[in-house]
Amino acid sequence: MVYGQRPFILTECKLTKNMKNLSLEINRSINDVKREYYVWIKYNTHIKLQNRTLMKGLILLPITLCVFFCFCTKAQSVVKIPQDATTLSAAVQLAQSGDTILLAQGIYTDSVHISSKSLIFKGDPNGGSVLSPGANEKSFVLHGANIEFIFLEFDDFQQNTPRPNIAISSNYSNVKIDQCRFNNLYSPVSLYWGNFEISNSIFSGTRGSGVIHQNGGTFLMYNNLIYGGIDKTGIVINRAHGEFFNNTLVGSSPTQFRGLIINSDSISHIYNNIINGFGIGIHLNASDSIEFAALRIYNNNIYSVITPYWYEYNENLSLPIYSGFLNPNPGTGEISSPANFIDSTGGDFKIQPGSPCIDAGINAYPFSVGFDLGGSNRIIGTNPDIGAYEYSVVTAIENRGYTEENKVIKIYPQPTRDHVWISFKDSYFGTLEVLDISGKVLRRKLINDAVMFKVDLPEQSGLYFLRMINKDGIEIRQVLKQD
Repeated sequence: MVYGQRPFILTECKLTKNMKNLSLEINRSINDVKREYYVWIKYNTHIKLQNRTLMKGLILLPITLCVFFCFCTKAQSVVKIPQDATTLSAAVQLAQSGDTILLAQGIYTDSVHISSKSLIFKGDPNGGSVLSPGANEKSFVLHGANIEFIFLEFDDFQQNTPRPNIAISSNYSNVKIDQCRFNNLYSPVSLYWGNFEISNSIFSGTRGSGVIHQNGGTFLMYNNLIYGGIDKTGIVINRAHGEFFNNTLVGSSPTQFRGLIINSDSISHIYNNIINGFGIGIHLNASDSIEFAALRIYNNNIYSVITPYWYEYNENLSLPIYSGFLNPNPGTGEISSPANFIDSTGGDFKIQPGSPCIDAGINAYPFSVGFDLGGSNRIIGTNPDIGAYEYSVVTAIENRGYTEENKVIKIYPQPTRDHVWISFKDSYFGTLEVLDISGKVLRRKLINDAVMFKVDLPEQSGLYFLRMINKDGIEIRQVLKQD
C-alpha cells in the first residue's frame, strides 16, 4: 500500500449460484484471496466470482453492490514507524480512524494532538519504545478521541523538566492504557471527562501532585503499581465512578498527603488494593448524602499511614465543611499489616510467603481477570491476593548468581501458541525446567553448548515458568501460552 494515497481495501465478495436469491457476503481481506477469476474495479479492489459461468450477464449488479460495500467498509491498517512514517506526528497524520500505529524501539519527543480519531499506539513488546515529553510539555493531547496505548514507556530521563511534563492529556476522550511504564514525570496522566481504563502499568518517580488526575466519566483501574518518590497524592478521581482493584500504591510521606482522593458521583468499588506510606490511605470528598454513601470499600490493606480513611463533606458545596474519620462501607475484609514485599527498596513489590495479602482479596471482578501485573494467574489460591502481584511459589524464588552479562537475552515469541526460543548471550551449559504456577516441574532438559534453544510447552494454555540452572546460578522467566 502506498501511504498518502489510501485505496479502499475490499473484502472478498462471494456470489451464490442461485440467481433468484443473489446474496453478497463479505468474508475476509482481499490479501487472503487467491488470484483467480477476478474482476478489476475502481480503487484497486478485486471481486472474486465463485462460479466462472456466472460472469455473463452478472457484471453490472454485482459490481454495483460491491462498490457500495467498498465505500462503506474499510479494513483496519497498520502504520509502522519508521518504515511508513519517520516521526510520531507524521504517523498520526497518515493514519485513519481505526488504524494501529506501531512504534519501533527508539526515543520519540513529538507532541502529538489528536482529535476525533480512534487509534491504537503499540510499542515493541520487549520494551524500548520510549516517549519523552521534555520541552514539548505533553506527549499526547487528545480531544474527542478514542485512543489505546500498549507496550509504551514514557520517561523524562531524570531531567526534572518543570510542569506540566505530562504523558497523556485528554479532554472528552476515551483512553485505554495497558502494559505501559511512566518514569520521572511531573504529572503522567490528566483526563477531563471520558471513559478511562488502565491496567498492568507501572508508575515510578512521579514528581508532581498526582500520578493520575481524572475529572468526570468512568474509570477502571487494576493491576497497577505506583511507587518511588511519591511524596504527594497518588491518584485523584473527581465526579466519576467505576472500579479500582488490585493496585499497589507506595508513598514516601507517611505523615502527609493521600494515596487515593475520590469524589464518586455514583456507586464505586475500591477493593484488593495495597496502600501504604501516605498520611491518609483513602480520602472521600462528598457534596451530598448520595455521594457520601456511594463509595464501597472492602478487602484492602492500608498501613503505615496516620489514618486509613478520611472524609470531607459539605452539603450542596456550602459551608460548613464537615470532616473526620471515615468508616468504610461495608468495610469487610479490611486489614492493616505490612505486605512483606520481596524488596521494596529495589522496586520489587511482589509479596513473599507469609504475607497477610495472600488469599485475603475478594473475587468481585466485573469480568474475568486472568493475570496479575507480572503475568501470573490472578487467582492461584482460594481467593485473589491483595495488591498488583499474586503470590506463587515460583515467582517468590529469586534469580540467583546471575549478572547482566550472562542472563538470557530473549525469549520469543511472547505470548506463544506452542513453543518458544531462548536466546543466550553466550554458549549455555545447564539444565532447563518447565514449571507450572504451583512450582511443579513438568519437563526437564539438558542444554549442552547452545546459544539458541527451542522449548516445547505443555498442551494446556496458561502461564508457565522456565527455570535455567547451571554453575553460575538460577534464572527464572515467565512464558504465556495461549490457544
